[in-house]
Amino acid sequence: MSVFLAIAVVNSVFVARFVRGEVISLMEKEFVKAALIAGAGLFQILKVHILPHIAKRLFVLSLFSFPLFITVEAGVNFVGLGVRAPMPNWGSMIYEGMA
Repeated sequence: MSVFLAIAVVNSVFVARFVRGEVISLMEKEFVKAALIAGAGLFQILKVHILPHIAKRLFVLSLFSFPLFITVEAGVNFVGLGVRAPMPNWGSMIYEGMA
């Protein structure tokens, strides 16, 4: 579990960059500007207008990131930095198959 946690922490930088770009992009849209003019606060705009638009894209990003996590975890185990012998994993299976 610690290997997946470490990979998630490293990947969180890319997720944060993606979310930041989407928020900046959506803040320029007409419906957000109209909500600002109508007197809505930033928290309300985030909750009502921006999060519903980002949620779908974030879900797709997480679906595409999951195979990357598995591949990186197998690579870490192949090098010998992952979980030890009693736990089965792809990286150690590939390493043992090379012998």
